[in-house]
Amino acid sequence: MVDASGEQHAYVRVAEYVSPGGAQAQRHTVGLLDSGRWVWEYADGHRVSDPNNLCSFLPLLEFERPAAVAILKVGLARLSVAVSALRAFPFDGVVVLALTGSPHWQAAAEMWLDAGYPPNDRIAELRPRHPMIRRWLEQRMDAIVGDTQ
Repeated sequence: MVDASGEQHAYVRVAEYVSPGGAQAQRHTVGLLDSGRWVWEYADGHRVSDPNNLCSFLPLLEFERPAAVAILKVGLARLSVAVSALRAFPFDGVVVLALTGSPHWQAAAEMWLDAGYPPNDRIAELRPRHPMIRRWLEQRMDAIVGDTQ
């Protein structure tokens, strides 16, 4: 398979899914390069994205997080690839990209946050007033300074 830079890579297709976008639903295909990096496959079936291009992973946010993770887990299991490969999926990068994107993607990412997606520093920076982020920051400070009362 050829990546966006024109380099040849060994590639395995992990999962195909249709985004739940109603009339504008599209088929998406994601997979793994021989480097262990996750990529998405172009519609022509002959090229894959640059691993740093997370845009086509955004439709996974339209699913509830457990369903999105299950799509990837089922694909890995079908291929007899260790489920630990899922740890390399750029979940945080996709959530951050969505939070800095259009209102549609921001809402999708916030749905994941509302459902308990664990934040990181960048996510907290982008949504400091989100109730889950506020709790996370408070718990973090409690762990740092202890009981101050």
